[in-house]
Amino acid sequence: PSHQKLERGKKSVLMNFVGEKVGPDMIACVDADYDYMLQGATAQSRRVLDSDYVFHTYAYSIENMQCYAASLHEVCVSVTLNDHRIFDFYDYLTQYSEAIFPLFIWSVWAYRTGNYNRFTMTDFARVIDPGRFNVLDPQPSLDHLRSKVGRKVKQLQLEFPGTKSEYLDTKLSIRSMGHQPQTAYLYIQGHPLFDNVIVAIS
Repeated sequence: PSHQKLERGKKSVLMNFVGEKVGPDMIACVDADYDYMLQGATAQSRRVLDSDYVFHTYAYSIENMQCYAASLHEVCVSVTLNDHRIFDFYDYLTQYSEAIFPLFIWSVWAYRTGNYNRFTMTDFARVIDPGRFNVLDPQPSLDHLRSKVGRKVKQLQLEFPGTKSEYLDTKLSIRSMGHQPQTAYLYIQGHPLFDNVIVAIS
């Protein structure tokens, strides 16, 4: 590296190192963010996906991997030294993912088509925040989430008439990449997921 300090942040890594600087002797490692989902629809996505020397996370970010449903019970056991299961993380995150999936497709569509300023990542994160949560009765939280997502989907359908085929193409593209509605939580912005869902459960 040409700098005296360690650069942090994806944009800095891509600006400084992608090009002639990365190669057999230097690789760049970044969070995928939406660049993987965009499949080359933007210049940055192409830069991340096309370089043999840029490695990216499979999920949106490292925070998503920290929220991986199959491992959360073991984390709780390690912390509490108690293996009594009072909450099913896997079932909750599966239902959470299925609830947000229709809006997730809209979000990816917005970024693929350059409409991200009309449906931003912040807008998306706000809608998929499940709000108040009771670990002993999580269903009302999920019902509330489904209602919020449904309202936003209807709003987007009115705001972007004539985009049904594009929406369905985006959905098909996402599914063809191996992503299912049950695991959508792995591909959304990691910080809000960790703060609003996992910390709320804990």
